[in-house]
Amino acid sequence: MDSLSEAERQEIAAGRVAALEQAEKAFNDMDINGDGEVTQHEVLQAASPGATIPENLTGGDLEAVKKQFDEMFLQFDADGDGKIQKSEWLAFFGQLFDSVIEAGLSQ
Repeated sequence: MDSLSEAERQEIAAGRVAALEQAEKAFNDMDINGDGEVTQHEVLQAASPGATIPENLTGGDLEAVKKQFDEMFLQFDADGDGKIQKSEWLAFFGQLFDSVIEAGLSQ
């Protein structure tokens, strides 16, 4: 980032702010009960009101879907308490944004 002009740095910083604002809006949309935390149930509800894991999945299929969902959820749940706090959510997306910018600059 040393080779960037001040204008480019400001543009990246503004992009990061905008991206985190969108991430915060998405979090607030998922936080159905407004407690500042998102549970797996709230994620499913936000994805599609009334959504559940399909009942017609059985055995290995059902376990695979549950495992994938749990793994995705754990990517956000940094402290492993079974809930995603807004700070965890924003940290995840902030790091993602930074990684994308860094990768783009290294090309």
